[in-house]
Amino acid sequence: MDSTLRNVIKFVVVSTIVLTLSAAAFLAGFGSAYLLTGHGVLPAWPAVAPAATPSSPPPGETEGEVVLTPTPTPVPIPTPTSDDEEAFQLFWEVWDLVQRNFYGELPDMQEVAYAAIRGMLSTLDDEYTAFIEPEVAAILAEDATGEFEGIGAFVDMDEEG
Repeated sequence: MDSTLRNVIKFVVVSTIVLTLSAAAFLAGFGSAYLLTGHGVLPAWPAVAPAATPSSPPPGETEGEVVLTPTPTPVPIPTPTSDDEEAFQLFWEVWDLVQRNFYGELPDMQEVAYAAIRGMLSTLDDEYTAFIEPEVAAILAEDATGEFEGIGAFVDMDEEG
């Protein structure tokens, strides 16, 4: 009977330890995922900027001194005023979600802007409307000037074309 009781106690102790370690591992994983995905961030409170306002002096201080106490001044949060601004607000909300939740390396903002411009122009379904990046446009503009360097030639249009 003594060995049976000892086995039961061992089982209970080992089970308690395993259960405690499992719960700790679960909470550690859940907590890290909660914080890393941005859901663990404290709710955004309205932004306030402290403004100093004079107040009456506390007891024990002289009457000639003015004590400044900060008073929170609410800063207005910009709200979209038109449908176009609402659409771009959606764009920036989605980009914020991508920045917080995407696990790979994000492209720089210039690449994102160029891709957004290309996407916008592709919705026009016009094969003659295209976006040329500034570096490429500068090379094309230089090539189209009609001058060739190095051989001393100048190309010009005459009346016949």
